[in-house]
Amino acid sequence: GLTGTGVVPTHNPALRMVRLSATPGSGTSFTQSYVYWSYQPGRSQRVDMTGRFGLPVAGVTTDYGYFDGDNGLFYRQHGTLGRQLVLRSKTSGGVVDTVVNQVDWNLDKLNGSKNTQTNPSGELLDPTKVFLLVIDLEFLGIGRVRMGFNIGGQVWYVHEFLHTTVSAVPYMQTATLPLQVLLTATSAAGPSE
Repeated sequence: GLTGTGVVPTHNPALRMVRLSATPGSGTSFTQSYVYWSYQPGRSQRVDMTGRFGLPVAGVTTDYGYFDGDNGLFYRQHGTLGRQLVLRSKTSGGVVDTVVNQVDWNLDKLNGSKNTQTNPSGELLDPTKVFLLVIDLEFLGIGRVRMGFNIGGQVWYVHEFLHTTVSAVPYMQTATLPLQVLLTATSAAGPSE
């Protein structure tokens, strides 16, 4: 789908990837599953998604994850602020995005350093390479959420959101959500696959 200056997503059958883009100006380009995947109470739910951002473009934000306009969890590349993890919630009555910049990820910053405290994997997250995003959520209203990446066949969790004995209300309204990739342009054109 698209809005404003967004371009209709195009499928590349040879690469088995969808390309999202927008022309200069304000608009969106997106693709979303038709299904809202049902959360099963009492069970952890895992979401795996493959994507590639490309180099950051000022005025362009791309989101990959398990989310809709009101609730969800996603991996974001902001054109000027870099890579982020986002927890979206409407439990306060309005939509609130809790954004965690890569430098603040609490398990592994994936910055390529060999620091066992801040980058135990030693891996570097390169926006020009394909990633395999992993979201592991425990809902029940106030469970733990872990987000990370499958690198070389091993899952490296990079950040966890903890809610039990921390939050006064559920962290999201629902964990029954669609898979979605959304490119939002405010002033420039930029691709994402």
